[in-house]
Amino acid sequence: MAEISRPPLPESESRAAGPDSGPAPSVWNRRTVYSLVFLAVIALFNYSDRNLFGLVMPLVKQEMALSDTVLGLVSGFAFVMFYATLGVPLAWLADRSNRRNIIGICFGFWSLITFLTGFVANVWQLALMRFLVGAGEAGGHAPSKSMVADIFGKRWRTLAVAILTATSALDGLISYPTLGWVAQTFGWRSAYFWAGAPGVVLAVIFLLTVKEPKRGALDGEADAQQVSIWRTLKFLCGARTFVLVAAGCAFIDGAGASSMAWNPTFLMRVHDYSVAEAGAVIGPVRALAGVFGILSIGWLTEILCRRDERWRLWLPIIVCLAVIPGRLAFLLGETAPVWLAGMFMQSMFAFAYQAPAYTVVMNVAQSRMRAVSISLVMFIANVFGHGFGPLIVGMLSDGLRPTLGDDAIRYALLSLTGVAVIAAGLFWLASRSYLQDLARAEHR
Repeated sequence: MAEISRPPLPESESRAAGPDSGPAPSVWNRRTVYSLVFLAVIALFNYSDRNLFGLVMPLVKQEMALSDTVLGLVSGFAFVMFYATLGVPLAWLADRSNRRNIIGICFGFWSLITFLTGFVANVWQLALMRFLVGAGEAGGHAPSKSMVADIFGKRWRTLAVAILTATSALDGLISYPTLGWVAQTFGWRSAYFWAGAPGVVLAVIFLLTVKEPKRGALDGEADAQQVSIWRTLKFLCGARTFVLVAAGCAFIDGAGASSMAWNPTFLMRVHDYSVAEAGAVIGPVRALAGVFGILSIGWLTEILCRRDERWRLWLPIIVCLAVIPGRLAFLLGETAPVWLAGMFMQSMFAFAYQAPAYTVVMNVAQSRMRAVSISLVMFIANVFGHGFGPLIVGMLSDGLRPTLGDDAIRYALLSLTGVAVIAAGLFWLASRSYLQDLARAEHR
């Protein structure tokens, strides 16, 4: 891979991010770190509240006598329909108004709905709660990443987004074991009570203590004008890199979401684990491996991008391909050391692509388009990945069950393996147009 210099940056950014420009002005201070940590806590609740259903699915299946296909629908489409649909308008509002307020209000709303899920009486009410949790969480990720982009600037953007993304793994260390034990001991409804109540209180604290950063100040765009949604869509769709990265994220994110939804069921059916045991195993392994992988790739991206910006896409290619042997070992390994090693490797790389890929998405957008750019990628990833992924796995499991019995879920999950290769190919194509689209975004 030949070295190609980065396109010229705005004067304010070149001083902060140039590889030979000397020490960058410090953006890591008490205020910025506090904001990042609180946004990471909110992201932790975001992942925890949505993934809780995957952990308690066997208990819900037993109580409500549901098929795997119905569980896949509730886990996937029931969540992503509102999550994906409302994500874009909420992100557009975030690009025009106070992002802190949008995040805080949405956080409080989805936490309340999570708490109320513990009272549902049938599958229709359960689906409604999944709809509403998705509606609330639609105002979480995109505005948060937009805030981080303005707090830390281009030089530290990928690392800061990696820290934010690492909470998807910490969910496994903190939430999975705790909520798994609660569900096993007191029932799955109690797990929803414990998951939802703290978020309502934290949402109020967030609104009172975190400040909205000045938009575009670290990119020389402090005076950027508001942009209409149609102009934003036209600009982003005109960037080949954006379109290809969005497609790549849909494939690999969908595979990750399907694994997270069905891996607990896999351990319970194939390896005879209880809900509490599955949570205690999956949680810590996914957390330790995921945090290491996400932060390592985020840090490595910042180092390598001082030489060539395209490492923000070359590293996701490597990450996507590295998932495959881990997934095979996890699903096909019969002894605990083999499938645990596979789970560790799969968890280490499953979501490590997100920080560099989402940074690329924000870099090829302008400052008043960043929340919408992230929300569009998440819309595509959620509709086609989170929506169809768990459903397809559930349908395959039901179809194979008469022949394979409990092993059907193993082979249904194996269908996800080839998806990583497709995602890697899309990221490679995106790397060929990235420098051109980066220069287009920086031309004002």
